[in-house]
This record gives sequence, C-alpha cells and structure tokens, in this order.
Amino acid sequence: MDPDLKIAAFNNIPNQEYALFGSVLEAHLETLLHRLKGLCGQLPGNAEPFQDHYLIYSTKSPNIIPPVHVRAVRSIMSTFMPWRFQYYGSEISEASRMVTQRQIIDACCSVRLPKFLEDGLGFNMDYEYILKGFTFAKGRVRISVGRMMKTAHEVNMQVEAAEALSGSYLVEVATVVFGGSATNEENPEKEILQVAELLKPIVDLKRLDVKR
Repeated sequence: MDPDLKIAAFNNIPNQEYALFGSVLEAHLETLLHRLKGLCGQLPGNAEPFQDHYLIYSTKSPNIIPPVHVRAVRSIMSTFMPWRFQYYGSEISEASRMVTQRQIIDACCSVRLPKFLEDGLGFNMDYEYILKGFTFAKGRVRISVGRMMKTAHEVNMQVEAAEALSGSYLVEVATVVFGGSATNEENPEKEILQVAELLKPIVDLKRLDVKR
C-alpha cells in the first residue's frame, strides 16, 4: 500500500451506521434549523456550517460484480483538514428494521487519496458535487442539513460551489456503533427514531430504500 495513504488505526474495523434520511424545501429551512438549535442546545459544534467536496468512485473491472463504490471527501472551508476515505456497504435487509443499518468505513487519509484511488487501485471517478449546509449533534446522534451544489473549478485548481442542484436540502440523522455491533446498553435504532420524531412535521425521515 502507498505509504502516503495513512488511515487511522481505530477506523480499520468496519463500523455500523444507523440512519434515517429526508429532505426539506428551502422555504422551511429556517424553521428546521430553529427546531434543531432548540433540541441540540448551544454547545460548540451545533449549527456548525460545512462545505465539503465529494468525489465518487467506482471499480473499473467488469469482473467485480456488483461494482464497489467509494468516496473521497475534503473540506473546502478548512483546507488544513485531511482527505477522508468513505465506504458504505449494503444495507442490512430486515423487514422489521425501521432505520437503515449498513457497514461503513470513514477514515482520514493523506492528500494523495484521489491519485491513489485512480492510479493505485484502478478506480474511476464517476461524478463530483459539493454538499453545503449545517451539522448538529444530540448526544451520539449527528444531524446534517445540506444542499447539493454543482462544482466550479477555478484556474488555481480550487473548487467552489456553483448553482444548487435542487430546491431542497438533504437531511440525515445518523449514529455510528464502533467496532461493528451494539452492546446491550446501546440502542442506536431507538436514539435515531426519537430524534426523527422530534423533527416532525417539518421533515419526515425515512429508511433508505435501496431498491428504488
């Protein structure tokens, strides 16, 4: 492996993400942010703005079925932050489950991550976008509200957000169980559902339907 690809040791073990997803029109954005500020309090990090550049890759080989999709992510607002490698596995299919549960790897890497994915591992970049919005936290639960933007590449190789791709904001409520499985004391599904209930009727969060 390229020595410049430095993945944090504690992230080498795939973790489990529990999440619900939804969207809210721009006309209701301020109402949702006001609700989240009330629920999450004024702790540092709440209502924190973010602007992240996403590069989406997939495997080239026709022998790999289904293809593997990964993401390279970096912050535009905090250029000193490292690239992040993200992999999301297939959803755990259980009809009784009310939230999306899937395996994830989210690790900080070197600044050469895109080059390593393309030249070292043979991935193709399929598309890119910028996600711009706000993050909140309520206990272990993370809430993000963001709008997908087209990318604009400047002469100096900097990437900036251009026009919005839609008139709505994506809403994600998620928590991660580290090490792969919840303990007897943890109930991540219940935590997610409780937060989702508190955000109604502004946004109706649903389990991700991978078949649609």
